[in-house]
Amino acid sequence: MSDSVGQTSIDDHSASTNAPTDISVPSLHDRELYARSADPSASASSIREAPTSLPVQSTASCGPLDSSDEEPKEIRVVSPPFETWYDDWNVFFARLQDYQDRTKQLYSVRSTVKATTRNAVIKAKKKWSETELIPESFGDYYKKMLCTHGWNKSERGDGRRTGHRGRSTGCGVVLCATVTRCPESLNFRVKVTVHKRVHNHRLGKDIYDHYPVNRRVTDPDVLDIVDELVKAGGKPKKILKYLQETTGKSVTLRDVHNLVQRLKARRRGIATVEDRLEAVLRKFCAFRGNTASIFVDETETTQTITLQTRQMHRFFEAFQRCSCSTPHMERTYPSISCSAS
Repeated sequence: MSDSVGQTSIDDHSASTNAPTDISVPSLHDRELYARSADPSASASSIREAPTSLPVQSTASCGPLDSSDEEPKEIRVVSPPFETWYDDWNVFFARLQDYQDRTKQLYSVRSTVKATTRNAVIKAKKKWSETELIPESFGDYYKKMLCTHGWNKSERGDGRRTGHRGRSTGCGVVLCATVTRCPESLNFRVKVTVHKRVHNHRLGKDIYDHYPVNRRVTDPDVLDIVDELVKAGGKPKKILKYLQETTGKSVTLRDVHNLVQRLKARRRGIATVEDRLEAVLRKFCAFRGNTASIFVDETETTQTITLQTRQMHRFFEAFQRCSCSTPHMERTYPSISCSAS
């Protein structure tokens, strides 16, 4: 009987060691009962003040962890490779634009090295030959481009406007291109020398279409129509709807406000008053039948500018003798008179 009981206790112990252990702090009532059984003379106050000697351990669990307890997984998106050789920089950037549109990536030029700078370094060597010099027709010898999420812009404000969100995620995607001699054609061509293609952020059409450079409207015909809408007092929301339907881009209302300000600045962008006045007169005279006359004195200083529209010419032809001069006008504006003959 004793052997069976002992065997049973051993099995129970071994089974309990494999099961999760839950050890918690004993309650005050349990501590009092345990202390009184060990020492009947102990008082209740001393038992309450005595600290527990049992260790505190959280409940272990072998099941799946809650999603809130998991650490966020690192995002790794590998983009497809890019071609290696190109005839010049124009072909390179044209292919790069197609590559960006196809893979939904956005690269920005980080640094450049001019061909003249590279040639100066070559000529500074003790031994060099003319065949090493980079043709200056390329303009640039080297370009380094980063993913748009790899830029770390420094803060330029004082912290009052905190609604702006940074785009940088520390992405390590890099693309470097260098002008070098092609071993097959023996001509200088643009070669992709470095291309790190692992992004630490998501790629997708919804993200790519909302980049500011992809929302920008550059069609001159569309811009001219928007300029006319602004002159006619069109509302920004109406202009936004027109741009979205015409261009198919994800234009926002803020983009419309910025575009309106740029168009207004372009209209008044001429530096001097004289140039702006000349632009106004030329635009006025561009309409059929409109005329403008400028009167200057002996020092070639402008004294008077008269403007006549086509309708005014028709009025003067119909009423060849007309004068308007009232006592009220002469008393208030003694120098104003209107006459035609």
